[in-house]
Amino acid sequence: SIAGSPLWLCRLELEGAGPMIDLRELQAAFDLTGRELEVAVEVTRSNSPRSIAEALGMSEGTLRVHLRHIFQKTGSRSLVQLLNLIYRFRL
Repeated sequence: SIAGSPLWLCRLELEGAGPMIDLRELQAAFDLTGRELEVAVEVTRSNSPRSIAEALGMSEGTLRVHLRHIFQKTGSRSLVQLLNLIYRFRL
């Protein structure tokens, strides 16, 4: 969840202190819902669909639905493409 951070900023923790991402810009650029934004952020923190779903308190089926919507809105075809896109919003 992004609740512990200011709503518009998120530090991506891949290897220690990661880059700051402007979530407002990311959300506005692709018209993501709040839940889709949470899923996108959690994708950067977790390495499996199960851990993403558990972290967000949803089933893997629900996660797949959110990811499908995110992929459609962003034009991404994979999690790797989505991660690359998210990193373009670094501060």
